[in-house]
Amino acid sequence: RQGFTLLELSIVLVIIGLIIGGVTVGSEMIHSSTLQRITTEVQEFQAAVNTFRVKYDRWPGDFALATQYWPSATGSGNGNGRIEEGGGNPEYARFWEHLALAGLIKGNYAYNASLDFGTVLPMSAYEGGGYTVDLTSGAPVYTKWGTAIVLGSNSGLGDGFGPLMPAEDAENIDRKMDDGLPSGGLVYAERGWINGSTQDTGCVDGPESATSVNFLLSNTQASCIMHFWFKGR
Repeated sequence: RQGFTLLELSIVLVIIGLIIGGVTVGSEMIHSSTLQRITTEVQEFQAAVNTFRVKYDRWPGDFALATQYWPSATGSGNGNGRIEEGGGNPEYARFWEHLALAGLIKGNYAYNASLDFGTVLPMSAYEGGGYTVDLTSGAPVYTKWGTAIVLGSNSGLGDGFGPLMPAEDAENIDRKMDDGLPSGGLVYAERGWINGSTQDTGCVDGPESATSVNFLLSNTQASCIMHFWFKGR
């Protein structure tokens, strides 16, 4: 039997290379589209919060008249101007419920202790990710106090603050929306939380108690969460 000639083998290898190259480029384009979708999601949430604030003169989650406007709501806030986490009234979780009941975001959300993405907290276009809200009441994030929409995973703490993405993706989103610095502007990146007192060691070169940090772009592990600030203390 006659085997393949060198020319035929070369053609086959070129074809295989083109296929692999096409798959790689396609995958990169899909990933780039996902990161762009994150910026759109956050901007839509921020617009919804601003509209809620103008219409009701209160913050979602903290809205004391929520059950009067929407009898199906699982609860109202205390109306003190802060979107709080404790005290038996999880305003940070009802934040999304109030926005949905006001018709300002897509989806149906109702608070329960599971804090699941898709039913209590919104899911994200980033695989395994979703959104929650954080009030820096006990300690600041890189000296900043305020309230932020947070993008993370439900691993670790199980409340949306778990590690989600590598530093490269976090830097890409930060650069699209802000200044590209993890501890500057209105978009922050920090190490995701593994449990209540331990942060991941990747993402940036310091903990949230640091004054300022830099991205660890050589670290390819899912280690970052992101803060999108929308309110002061």
